[in-house]
Amino acid sequence: MEHVARIIVAVDEMFRNSPAPTRTEAEQAFDMDAVATFGNVKGFILSISLAVLFATLLVSATTVAMSIRERTREVAVMRAMGFMPNTIVALFVGEAVTLCLLGWFARWCRSLRSGAYGRAFGRPTCDLPET
Repeated sequence: MEHVARIIVAVDEMFRNSPAPTRTEAEQAFDMDAVATFGNVKGFILSISLAVLFATLLVSATTVAMSIRERTREVAVMRAMGFMPNTIVALFVGEAVTLCLLGWFARWCRSLRSGAYGRAFGRPTCDLPET
């Protein structure tokens, strides 16, 4: 490491009075400077991810609300049968969660079949034919 420091000083001294003086630095320091010029990239990506997640949650909530609004007759029948409002809400939320889990499970099975899950996590893939 001390050899690198001496070489850096020697190169900078050699070109100090030239028309194009140099600023020699180690590769790791150069990489850190390059990343620093972009600012807080991790925070920026995190904020975009959170905004996308929030937008997705809004769309999902709107979809569930519209589903409930279109089923006013069912709600009226359940209320007439004696269901409490909390029970009706729990039924609708349970239905939404069940549909989400079924969709996730179907996609997960498909990723296992196509081998994408194995490639992403370094696991061996199954060689099933695509349909």
